[in-house]
Amino acid sequence: MANGSVRKSRARRRTVILVLIVAAVFVAFFSVKIIQSRKENAELAAEMSRIAESISNAEKESEAIEERKNRELTEDEMIDIARKRFGLLFPNEIIFLPDDQ
Repeated sequence: MANGSVRKSRARRRTVILVLIVAAVFVAFFSVKIIQSRKENAELAAEMSRIAESISNAEKESEAIEERKNRELTEDEMIDIARKRFGLLFPNEIIFLPDDQ
């Protein structure tokens, strides 16, 4: 009878040790996943702030473009726009503008 209780005691110890090992593996696995998730979250937050900054810069640029669009352009500004943005003018070309006055 004493032999049977020793076997049961050893079996219980093995079971407890196995359960503890499995629990430790789960804790370690999920700890690593939590650390990775926090790192990824920080990276995404940084990217989100960069995107928000980019959006605000684009909005400011859009407002500046809207202001320029609503005002009259001078002849020199028209020439600069044609030369820089559209590549329509060469250095020794002349632009003739209509006289609407």
